[in-house]
Amino acid sequence: MSRSLSRPSFVPALLCGLAACGAALGFGGCTSGSGGLADSAAVEQAAALSGEPLPIHDWTTDLAVARQTAAAEGKDVLMLFTGSDWCPPCMALEKSVFAQAPASRLEDDFVPVLFDFPNKKAQAPEIAARNQQVQEAYGVAGYPTVLLTSADGSKYGELHYQDRYESGGAAAFLADAKALRAANGAAGDAEPSVGGRPAAAE
Repeated sequence: MSRSLSRPSFVPALLCGLAACGAALGFGGCTSGSGGLADSAAVEQAAALSGEPLPIHDWTTDLAVARQTAAAEGKDVLMLFTGSDWCPPCMALEKSVFAQAPASRLEDDFVPVLFDFPNKKAQAPEIAARNQQVQEAYGVAGYPTVLLTSADGSKYGELHYQDRYESGGAAAFLADAKALRAANGAAGDAEPSVGGRPAAAE
């Protein structure tokens, strides 16, 4: 059975910060990459949009509610799996993307839902258990992982932290998410991904 990534000890968290990402411990760890999906024109178009930051701790943590809202509003669901207080790429993604404008424009197409696996911050047991269940159901093996799904839960895209998000910020991420959504509309069952995929947990 795969080893859980939730509530990492200090050692794998430290290794993650040193770019070892816990791989030597059979720990899926943090993920990052350098590739992108959207071209520069799409990123520039996204950057021109007006919008606000989209702080992750304002998101719903209830996937059922997110799916109901998405179905009612004709949107998809954006699922963020993160270790917000211990995983460096997770904190970089939050700072570079979701804490910047125009991240709120993601809500034009998606209902965002947060699955946080903190090491220091308190978390209600029912939320921790629910997060673990969803992580296992989707086979998430590293943080940060962003899954894009239809309102019925069918996954069609996956994003991870990328170097270009540090410079391109929310606009680059928004362009990639929109490109994956458009590709799903054209390709149906395709499951493209952007950035470094998580190493499989042993």
